[in-house]
Amino acid sequence: METNFNEIAKLKEINAREAALKQYIVYEKVYSDVIPALYVSTYAKYNAGYLTGAWINLQACKDKETFFKVCRALHGDEEYPELMFQDFRGFPKELYSECGGVDNLYTYIEALESCENPEALAAFLEYFELDDLCEFEDRFIGPFDSEVDFAYDYVDNRNFKKDAGELALYFNYEAYARDLFINNYVFINGFVFFKGNLK
Repeated sequence: METNFNEIAKLKEINAREAALKQYIVYEKVYSDVIPALYVSTYAKYNAGYLTGAWINLQACKDKETFFKVCRALHGDEEYPELMFQDFRGFPKELYSECGGVDNLYTYIEALESCENPEALAAFLEYFELDDLCEFEDRFIGPFDSEVDFAYDYVDNRNFKKDAGELALYFNYEAYARDLFINNYVFINGFVFFKGNLK
Protein backbone atom coordinates (compact mmCIF):
# COMPACT_ATOMS: atom_id res chain seq x y z
CA MET A 1 0.00 0.00 0.00
CA GLU A 2 1.34 3.43 -0.96
CA THR A 3 2.18 5.84 1.85
CA ASN A 4 -0.21 8.78 2.09
CA PHE A 5 2.26 11.54 2.97
CA ASN A 6 -0.41 14.28 2.96
CA GLU A 7 -2.47 12.48 5.60
CA ILE A 8 0.62 11.80 7.73
CA ALA A 9 1.58 15.49 7.58
CA LYS A 10 -1.81 16.39 9.12
CA LEU A 11 -1.15 14.39 12.29
CA LYS A 12 -0.70 16.81 15.21
CA GLU A 13 2.17 15.19 17.11
CA ILE A 14 5.59 14.59 15.58
CA ASN A 15 5.74 11.23 17.40
CA ALA A 16 2.59 10.15 15.54
CA ARG A 17 4.02 11.35 12.23
CA GLU A 18 7.29 9.54 12.94
CA ALA A 19 5.43 6.32 13.81
CA ALA A 20 3.47 6.55 10.56
CA LEU A 21 6.77 6.95 8.67
CA LYS A 22 8.58 4.14 10.52
CA GLN A 23 9.55 2.31 7.32
CA TYR A 24 11.69 5.35 6.42
CA ILE A 25 13.15 5.97 9.87
CA VAL A 26 16.38 4.49 11.28
CA TYR A 27 16.07 3.79 15.01
CA GLU A 28 19.08 3.72 17.35
CA LYS A 29 18.61 0.12 18.51
CA VAL A 30 18.92 -1.19 14.95
CA TYR A 31 21.19 1.58 13.73
CA SER A 32 24.16 0.69 11.56
CA ASP A 33 26.81 3.00 10.13
CA VAL A 34 26.41 1.33 6.75
CA ILE A 35 22.85 2.67 6.31
CA PRO A 36 23.06 6.07 4.58
CA ALA A 37 20.95 8.37 6.73
CA LEU A 38 20.41 12.03 7.57
CA TYR A 39 19.08 13.44 10.82
CA VAL A 40 16.42 15.80 9.49
CA SER A 41 15.04 18.72 11.45
CA THR A 42 14.14 22.24 10.33
CA TYR A 43 15.73 25.65 10.79
CA ALA A 44 12.57 26.93 12.47
CA LYS A 45 12.73 24.20 15.13
CA TYR A 46 16.47 24.71 15.59
CA ASN A 47 16.07 28.49 15.95
CA ALA A 48 13.30 27.93 18.51
CA GLY A 49 15.65 25.71 20.53
CA TYR A 50 14.10 22.34 19.63
CA LEU A 51 16.18 19.39 18.47
CA THR A 52 13.14 17.65 17.02
CA GLY A 53 13.67 15.41 14.03
CA ALA A 54 14.47 11.86 12.98
CA TRP A 55 17.09 9.77 11.20
CA ILE A 56 15.79 9.26 7.65
CA ASN A 57 17.02 6.13 5.84
CA LEU A 58 17.99 7.38 2.38
CA GLN A 59 17.91 3.92 0.81
CA ALA A 60 14.41 3.23 2.13
CA CYS A 61 13.25 6.40 0.37
CA LYS A 62 14.37 5.01 -3.02
CA ASP A 63 14.79 8.47 -4.61
CA LYS A 64 15.10 12.12 -3.66
CA GLU A 65 11.42 12.85 -4.39
CA THR A 66 10.34 10.26 -1.81
CA PHE A 67 12.97 11.55 0.61
CA PHE A 68 11.53 15.08 0.46
CA LYS A 69 7.96 13.77 0.84
CA VAL A 70 9.05 11.91 3.98
CA CYS A 71 10.77 15.02 5.36
CA ARG A 72 7.79 17.29 4.65
CA ALA A 73 5.40 14.76 6.22
CA LEU A 74 7.64 14.40 9.28
CA HIS A 75 7.61 18.18 9.74
CA GLY A 76 3.96 18.60 8.74
CA ASP A 77 3.44 21.04 11.60
CA GLU A 78 5.25 23.66 9.46
CA GLU A 79 3.58 24.90 6.30
CA TYR A 80 6.87 25.32 4.43
CA PRO A 81 9.55 23.47 6.39
CA GLU A 82 13.07 24.66 5.66
CA LEU A 83 14.90 21.37 6.11
CA MET A 84 18.08 21.20 8.16
CA PHE A 85 20.26 18.09 7.97
CA GLN A 86 21.84 18.19 11.41
CA ASP A 87 23.89 14.98 11.22
CA PHE A 88 24.77 12.17 8.83
CA ARG A 89 25.80 8.51 8.89
CA GLY A 90 26.71 5.82 6.40
CA PHE A 91 28.22 7.93 3.63
CA PRO A 92 31.43 9.95 3.12
CA LYS A 93 31.62 13.31 4.87
CA GLU A 94 32.49 14.93 1.54
CA LEU A 95 28.86 14.39 0.49
CA TYR A 96 27.35 15.94 3.61
CA SER A 97 25.72 19.35 3.53
CA GLU A 98 23.56 20.91 6.23
CA CYS A 99 20.96 22.12 3.76
CA GLY A 100 21.43 20.41 0.38
CA GLY A 101 23.39 17.95 -1.69
CA VAL A 102 20.60 15.37 -1.89
CA ASP A 103 21.19 14.82 -5.63
CA ASN A 104 24.79 13.84 -4.88
CA LEU A 105 23.67 11.50 -2.10
CA TYR A 106 21.39 9.59 -4.44
CA THR A 107 24.14 9.39 -7.06
CA TYR A 108 26.30 7.82 -4.33
CA ILE A 109 23.52 5.48 -3.15
CA GLU A 110 22.97 4.26 -6.71
CA ALA A 111 26.67 3.41 -6.95
CA LEU A 112 26.62 1.89 -3.46
CA GLU A 113 23.83 -0.52 -4.36
CA SER A 114 25.90 -2.04 -7.17
CA CYS A 115 29.19 -2.02 -5.24
CA GLU A 116 30.58 -5.06 -3.42
CA ASN A 117 32.88 -2.98 -1.20
CA PRO A 118 31.16 0.07 0.35
CA GLU A 119 34.22 0.96 2.47
CA ALA A 120 36.33 1.18 -0.69
CA LEU A 121 33.70 3.34 -2.37
CA ALA A 122 33.75 5.74 0.59
CA ALA A 123 37.57 5.84 0.47
CA PHE A 124 37.43 6.50 -3.28
CA LEU A 125 35.39 9.66 -2.71
CA GLU A 126 37.95 11.03 -0.24
CA TYR A 127 40.33 11.53 -3.18
CA PHE A 128 38.24 11.47 -6.36
CA GLU A 129 35.23 13.57 -7.33
CA LEU A 130 31.63 12.38 -7.35
CA ASP A 131 31.67 12.70 -11.15
CA ASP A 132 34.41 10.05 -11.18
CA LEU A 133 32.18 7.34 -9.64
CA CYS A 134 31.80 5.71 -13.05
CA GLU A 135 35.58 5.04 -12.93
CA PHE A 136 35.52 3.33 -9.52
CA GLU A 137 35.83 -0.24 -10.86
CA ASP A 138 38.68 0.73 -13.21
CA ARG A 139 40.62 2.59 -10.52
CA PHE A 140 40.09 0.28 -7.54
CA ILE A 141 43.11 -2.01 -7.05
CA GLY A 142 42.27 -3.60 -3.70
CA PRO A 143 42.83 -3.57 0.05
CA PHE A 144 46.43 -3.40 1.37
CA ASP A 145 48.03 -2.93 4.78
CA SER A 146 50.31 -0.14 3.55
CA GLU A 147 51.91 1.42 0.50
CA VAL A 148 54.91 -0.88 1.00
CA ASP A 149 52.62 -3.92 1.16
CA PHE A 150 51.24 -2.88 -2.22
CA ALA A 151 54.79 -2.45 -3.58
CA TYR A 152 55.64 -6.05 -2.56
CA ASP A 153 52.51 -7.30 -4.32
CA TYR A 154 53.17 -5.13 -7.39
CA VAL A 155 56.75 -6.35 -7.79
CA ASP A 156 55.95 -10.02 -7.11
CA ASN A 157 53.08 -10.13 -9.61
CA ARG A 158 55.23 -8.66 -12.38
CA ASN A 159 58.34 -10.81 -11.83
CA PHE A 160 60.54 -7.71 -11.82
CA LYS A 161 63.29 -9.51 -9.88
CA LYS A 162 63.25 -12.71 -11.95
CA ASP A 163 66.62 -12.13 -13.63
CA ALA A 164 68.23 -10.13 -10.82
CA GLY A 165 69.73 -13.13 -9.02
CA GLU A 166 71.33 -12.20 -5.67
CA LEU A 167 70.82 -8.51 -6.40
CA ALA A 168 67.10 -9.05 -5.80
CA LEU A 169 67.91 -9.20 -2.06
CA TYR A 170 68.84 -5.53 -2.18
CA PHE A 171 65.65 -4.30 -3.80
CA ASN A 172 64.32 -1.29 -1.85
CA TYR A 173 60.55 -1.76 -1.54
CA GLU A 174 60.10 1.39 0.54
CA ALA A 175 61.70 3.60 -2.11
CA TYR A 176 59.80 1.87 -4.89
CA ALA A 177 56.51 2.30 -2.99
CA ARG A 178 57.26 6.02 -2.63
CA ASP A 179 57.72 6.31 -6.40
CA LEU A 180 54.56 4.32 -7.17
CA PHE A 181 52.44 6.56 -4.96
CA ILE A 182 54.00 9.79 -6.17
CA ASN A 183 53.17 8.97 -9.76
CA ASN A 184 50.29 6.55 -10.31
CA TYR A 185 48.59 5.35 -7.14
CA VAL A 186 46.91 6.67 -4.01
CA PHE A 187 46.46 4.86 -0.67
CA ILE A 188 43.30 5.78 1.28
CA ASN A 189 42.00 4.07 4.42
CA GLY A 190 43.57 0.73 3.55
CA PHE A 191 42.67 0.76 -0.16
CA VAL A 192 44.80 1.43 -3.23
CA PHE A 193 43.47 3.24 -6.28
CA PHE A 194 45.06 4.03 -9.62
CA LYS A 195 45.16 7.82 -10.04
CA GLY A 196 46.91 7.99 -13.40
CA ASN A 197 45.40 8.44 -16.83
CA LEU A 198 43.02 5.56 -17.67
CA LYS A 199 43.40 6.01 -21.43
